[in-house]
Amino acid sequence: MKLSFSPPSLFFLLTVRHGLPQPTPKSTFLSFMKDTNLTWSDFAPAEYASHLSSAPQHDDRHRNSFDLLPPAPLLRAPRTGHAAMMPPTPDDEELIRIRRRVSGSLRSPILSPRQQAEAGSGGAVIKVDDYGGDPDGVADSTDAFEKAIAAALEHWDGTYLAEGIKNLGGVVISLDGGRYIVSKSVVIPRGYGNLHMRDGTIKATDTFPAECYLVATGSDGCSDEEESSADFNEHLSFSNLMLDGSNVAYGVLWLHHLIGGVVGPSNLLLGFQERGVYIRLGHEVIVESTWMGQYLFSDKRKAENQTATAIRISANDHVVSNVVIFSAKVAVVDRGAGNTFVGLHSWNGSGTCLISQGYNTRILGSYPDFNDLILMNPYHVTVTNSFFLGGAQIILKADRAGEDGDTRRAPTIEGLVVRANTFDFSDESIMLVEGNFDSVEDTYIGANVVSKNMTAVSTSSVRQLHLTNATKWDFDFSDELLFPSIQRVQYSLELDDAQPLVRHASRPAKGTHVVVETDVPVSGTVTVWVDQSKMSQMGGLSA
Repeated sequence: MKLSFSPPSLFFLLTVRHGLPQPTPKSTFLSFMKDTNLTWSDFAPAEYASHLSSAPQHDDRHRNSFDLLPPAPLLRAPRTGHAAMMPPTPDDEELIRIRRRVSGSLRSPILSPRQQAEAGSGGAVIKVDDYGGDPDGVADSTDAFEKAIAAALEHWDGTYLAEGIKNLGGVVISLDGGRYIVSKSVVIPRGYGNLHMRDGTIKATDTFPAECYLVATGSDGCSDEEESSADFNEHLSFSNLMLDGSNVAYGVLWLHHLIGGVVGPSNLLLGFQERGVYIRLGHEVIVESTWMGQYLFSDKRKAENQTATAIRISANDHVVSNVVIFSAKVAVVDRGAGNTFVGLHSWNGSGTCLISQGYNTRILGSYPDFNDLILMNPYHVTVTNSFFLGGAQIILKADRAGEDGDTRRAPTIEGLVVRANTFDFSDESIMLVEGNFDSVEDTYIGANVVSKNMTAVSTSSVRQLHLTNATKWDFDFSDELLFPSIQRVQYSLELDDAQPLVRHASRPAKGTHVVVETDVPVSGTVTVWVDQSKMSQMGGLSA
């Protein structure tokens, strides 16, 4: 029988392989949608829907690979009411499987939101309540989590990820919307990867150990800080979760030697006493679309008793993206290298948004909201396109001893770029310097938008001065420059009409003071450009 679908060869393979009836009436994707009562939003994001709906029905230029899908006879009638909440039938599951198989050739998403929810992640789903957990949060579910995780580990498919980490095939530990309480840490042991926890609440009981984290990977959650050159876990994710330490737990999530993990989206992390999320070693962990707070907004302790660091990173190459921290003593402490912070909004009420003790750090498009940004011995650090509100400042701190007396690099500033930021709603300087730095190199601070009542400071400046019948042009940049000394001076002398040619030179800068002199009196304009940063090589930063 000749098929009317295009291309017929692929659909023929699908129908023969799966024993599906071959359609006889000619059908296009548009008629398929009409027959099955579907809309464009079932198949594509809203921004594409209007474009797709304007496609002519019989124009090959707009042909879409959705035409590969079977027409209405293979689908049940759309379910409504309570029926829409029912699990998919075997026919639905088979169709989803077929759609996944051909989805590589599609130009748009093929599953509707409902079908995506039914399809899941592709891995096995382990539900905590199936192992004795109490989704109402009355009984202790610690044992249930241990059993559920043990069951998930049995899904090793015989393959490995990086460095001998067992691949669990995308197995999901689902809380299924339940609210569970635990009296011990929920631990994902080292040596496993491709596992995902999601969709519910884990809350510490009043007897939860004060020295432990609510959830931990690669450690026992309490004291195991073993260091290794190897990664312990890979590709773990935590999404759609509320993790509540009940203001008893030391922290709520400890990721130890994890590579390729994701925390988010749609998490709410609460009730941590010392640390919210602790990323120790490992690589490429992303914390995204997550709200964090030691206390809730209405808790009176938020104003006076904040003790915690919301995110502490002691590792390299991690990303914090679109995270809101509304309660903590310090929002983020970064002690690694190559870490990136994008869209970080800190309004924790304590005054500190981020303490950067690392290097090669990028702080982009963030929002220190009445919270300072502290850069300690900054080395190759970029702060740009961020919004500092309500007296939030950038503080450059010369750190000679390091945290807890450990040895740190020399107190220098090298490769710091602070530009294209906005500072508003304050009458203070946008930046402060604490301590004495040995040197400043390859650094540019400037081109920021500053409200009228604030003091704009930078590392470079240009000024002009016109004098008549003078031999000395005197410039003082102290009200504009950040540091106490000038490293480079350039100037030009433009003589008025009819003035004789003269010899002229600039004296070495003294502090922020520059003098240009001529050998005889003359009338003219001197323009002086100064910079407080040394250049380690030509072609470096400039205004």
